[in-house]
Amino acid sequence: MSFEIEKLPDAKTLFTNIVFMMLLEDLGLHCAHKFFHIKWIYPYFHKMHHNYHTPVSVCGEYLHPIDFAVGSVIPAGIGAMILGKRLHFFTFLVYGIVRVGETGDAHSGYEFPWSPWRILPFSTSA
Repeated sequence: MSFEIEKLPDAKTLFTNIVFMMLLEDLGLHCAHKFFHIKWIYPYFHKMHHNYHTPVSVCGEYLHPIDFAVGSVIPAGIGAMILGKRLHFFTFLVYGIVRVGETGDAHSGYEFPWSPWRILPFSTSA
């Protein structure tokens, strides 16, 4: 990643890099989530995440360490690894803020009509 202040990305680059990383993370998260819902794997790793019966924002991050690594950290880093030196650290920070906000919103249990995450036609919610 680039850390140079002189090479801060313009708005178009920032937006396209974040969308690229979000799409790759969603694909990775989907695959990992399907994997952790396999009947003989679920009780050991992913069941912890579903202990909350009422959706609460914090339950989006309440994961077994293996589930967190495979289902959150690796998918979140795939886009950054592919972009490599073309990605600025500032973009990665903004991307992290966007993803944590989206996760909190998705696990909040509410359908806020004004939520920025509802703008995308393929977005999901609790």
